[in-house]
Amino acid sequence: MKTILWTLVALAILASPALAADALSELASYEYGQDQTHLLALEREVEQSMADPARQAAMAAKLLAVMTAPDATLAGKQHAAIYLRMCGGEAEVPALAAMLKDDALREFARGALERIPEPAAGKALRDALADLKGPALLGVINSTANRGDREAVGPLMALTADDDTTIRMAAAHALGRIGGAEATSCLKRLAKPDAEVAFAHAYLSCGFIALEEGDPAAAAAVFDALAQADYPTPVRRGALAGQLRLAHDPAALLAGWLAGND
Repeated sequence: MKTILWTLVALAILASPALAADALSELASYEYGQDQTHLLALEREVEQSMADPARQAAMAAKLLAVMTAPDATLAGKQHAAIYLRMCGGEAEVPALAAMLKDDALREFARGALERIPEPAAGKALRDALADLKGPALLGVINSTANRGDREAVGPLMALTADDDTTIRMAAAHALGRIGGAEATSCLKRLAKPDAEVAFAHAYLSCGFIALEEGDPAAAAAVFDALAQADYPTPVRRGALAGQLRLAHDPAALLAGWLAGND
């Protein structure tokens, strides 16, 4: 029985390069709605390649070749990008960064860059914040937030003054998700009672991040500022929730709120 099992394992190992080659070939011609058996086989190959850096790098290079092939289908390129989220590395970053300006491929490339853990991928997204406009820029703003990239705070701060309201709000939201002292300081200046309420909500998020990161003083400063009566009720409600998490005497805190005139 053991002999049979080892024979099967050996055959699988010998066959896997051919399977991968076939799956990659079929990937380049894959169309939406077709049978996905070869896609599943390729996904397993990608997962297995990650146990060996050299094999992973080779797999990533082949997937990138599909993305850059002029005769590859859009569906094939999309799935290649999905697999690059798993195995892509620094070598793939320049080509993926260039695709951020391609209307057909930008979302595929952005998704891959967002998930590639290399610093170069983060830098490519930060650089794109200054180069892109419209929906492409919105996507990259969201990716920097998903990465929690505090090196992106500076460029995001600049975008809070953009002429496009959607870009301004997206940048504020991203800063609130990233948190940290620099983002908090920026949002403190912007989160005025008469300003767009998105700034106050983002500032509030920074307070909760400070709380989770073990900086109760910074968190309290945010919650106390946003608890003032001239802020919208949803913002104040969030500030109260933060204050309650910090309060030594929650009952006294609530009594103080209930005793207010507003």
